[in-house]
Amino acid sequence: MKKQFFQIIPIVLLTFLGVDSSAQRFISEIFTEVNVIENIVYGENATVLFQLATGGDATPEELMCDVYEPANDNLEKRPLVLVFHSGTFLPPVVNNQIIGSRKDSSVVEICNQLARRGFVAAAASYRLGWNPVAPSQPTRATSYIRALYRGIQDGRTAIRYFKKTEAEENNPFGIDESKIASLGIGTGGSIVLGMLGLDDYGELLNTTNPEAKFLLDLDQDGIPETPMVDTLYAGDVEGKRLAIAPETAQGFLQGDTLNYPNHVNYSSEFQVGINIGGTIGDISWLEDQTAPCIAIHSVDDPINPYNDFPLIFAILDPIINVQGSQKVGELQELNGINQKWKDFGFSDPITQLAITNSDKAEHNYYEGLLPYVQDPNSLGLDEGVAIDWWDPNAASPNQGMGTPWNMLQHPSGVSFHEAGLTLNENMSAEKARANIDTVMQFMIPRMMLQLELEIVLDTEDTLEEKLSLKFTPNPAHNYVVMESSGAPIEAIQIFDNSGRLILAHNDIHDKRHVIESIQVQLGVYIIKAQIGEQVVFKKMVFL
Repeated sequence: MKKQFFQIIPIVLLTFLGVDSSAQRFISEIFTEVNVIENIVYGENATVLFQLATGGDATPEELMCDVYEPANDNLEKRPLVLVFHSGTFLPPVVNNQIIGSRKDSSVVEICNQLARRGFVAAAASYRLGWNPVAPSQPTRATSYIRALYRGIQDGRTAIRYFKKTEAEENNPFGIDESKIASLGIGTGGSIVLGMLGLDDYGELLNTTNPEAKFLLDLDQDGIPETPMVDTLYAGDVEGKRLAIAPETAQGFLQGDTLNYPNHVNYSSEFQVGINIGGTIGDISWLEDQTAPCIAIHSVDDPINPYNDFPLIFAILDPIINVQGSQKVGELQELNGINQKWKDFGFSDPITQLAITNSDKAEHNYYEGLLPYVQDPNSLGLDEGVAIDWWDPNAASPNQGMGTPWNMLQHPSGVSFHEAGLTLNENMSAEKARANIDTVMQFMIPRMMLQLELEIVLDTEDTLEEKLSLKFTPNPAHNYVVMESSGAPIEAIQIFDNSGRLILAHNDIHDKRHVIESIQVQLGVYIIKAQIGEQVVFKKMVFL
């Protein structure tokens, strides 16, 4: 009887030789079922959402998340991915959109896909509330940066909550607190970029694009001097300090508690960010950035600029100048934050697409940035990265009083469903999932490298048998070197998971053989090798 071989090997050294389906963890969806634990309270903090409407006090709000984990998974510690939704810091309907919560179709789909790959995913809500239609630009900018600041605090609170559960609560979600990623969509991406970069309050006061943009000129002497965000009433950038509004607080009632500390004994650090179509409050925040960001962003995004441009939401008047993924990628390249990915040398088709699209966007390719370049829809509009879908007949949430989306009137005069189609023409689950698949193919291998993930190998082959046939490099890109320590290699065939023959090399008759110029999609492939008179089937990952 063969012994069972069990080993954990870092992915950068991984050799997929004679492994079963567990070797596909993280790369492929190897789990068929996902357990979802809903409405977990990860903290509590003060929301101004209702204060904006009533002029009253800020009120305490439970901060909640839903956790997705692979069913029947026996791995004790798994990487955690926090997922933050879009929605312009207002709930659905109020934000003139169908999306804007942790129940958005894109969030649910991404979390399910991550869990089926072996990650733990947590879809987290955060505090909402700001005024995008305030009459003056300084007022809109003040309202926006305060909302973003609260979102950054909440994102860091969520990280600390999960670290606390591992340390104090017997790790109920089976996470590895040293392997945490934060992923944000739209507004959630802006939160993630802020979590990566804004680690010192002084960075709010000393912006560069442009200078002093988060300061107000209250005395109208032409020199901005008053911070739009003040730690006296907003709390520190991590949200670890109690903050109560003083007499001089701008727009808040004296004595109102505006920040509650949560899980203050734990670190807010995480290892990698993923931004899908978000922007950063000011690019200078990333100058001392330590963790890298993977970015996927439409070059002509009509809401969140790709380069350096004013943010525009509900009205055509600008809110504040922000920087998008092009500037983030450019700075990461300059500072070497993306060096690990560059050293790895990705050459898969999605990376080639990113290189091609960078050229179309008229800038160099920055490893870690996938520019979306697409034709405008029939209305002449760029759709951004369209990863959401909805049922037109479904009931709207409380803000829409349950009226179906195709009957609820939008401020533009059409239904919410029709308004949603302007930036998501021919909306469907198939369209959204196709775009999500592109995002995943670009994101997953880079995230794995940054998290230094490990692959579990579990087979019945002995170690001696495994070493009889060696593949390098592994994971492979566009070439593979195959070496046999026993009989000569006679023939090689490579099949995809559907059984389709990708390529074949016959009449080799050598113990070493190189296959070059392999162009395949990211995934796990079956290699059939004839070694002497024996036929051996192996699995291998191509990136």
